[in-house]
Amino acid sequence: MTHEERAWRDFLHQTPSHPEGDVEAWRRRYAPFVDAVLRHRVVSSPKVCAVIIGWRSTRDLLESARCIRAQSGFSEDDLEILLVNNGEREPSPSELEAHFDLEVKMKRNVSPSPGRNIAAAWTSAPYIASLDDDGMIAPNYLETALRYFEDPLVAAVRTRIVARKHRYFTTLAEHYDRGDEVVADDLITEGSAILRRYVLLEVGVLRDS
Repeated sequence: MTHEERAWRDFLHQTPSHPEGDVEAWRRRYAPFVDAVLRHRVVSSPKVCAVIIGWRSTRDLLESARCIRAQSGFSEDDLEILLVNNGEREPSPSELEAHFDLEVKMKRNVSPSPGRNIAAAWTSAPYIASLDDDGMIAPNYLETALRYFEDPLVAAVRTRIVARKHRYFTTLAEHYDRGDEVVADDLITEGSAILRRYVLLEVGVLRDS
């Protein structure tokens, strides 16, 4: 076990299982594991922050970002794309800068839940859309998903995922496609989920471990 891995293990054991406090408290919580926060482009009033948590990503990461940028119903001023960079290998720093508005570079790999918490701490958008680094969303993905939040009681939704190349993978990964009905689901798995940021900040629903 490396020094960084021991530090992360000790951190999880010595602190609550989910963040507590305001935004600054969340930032302080994760500060020991953040190497740098890079603002590549200022988004003045983001309505949605689309978050990709990347680790050893292929060039699909850039295609994922392009799919986000091409979303219908959003301008460049109200859609922010944030990368939680757990250690990218293929895309170059200049390519990441061209595709992402905000980049949080981590000192080590973090799992999906801490990654989403970190995004909530550094964006100001009211909604956080968490996506996989090899996922390609439809052009109306965000516009369609946000309609669920017209109901003020909806705090988060998790969306359907269908494999592009592997004909059986969606069946094997049962949490990817839960069918046509709206059902209860778990937000801590990989895939796509959209959350109200203020709810996440108030109750700290995503556990670090």
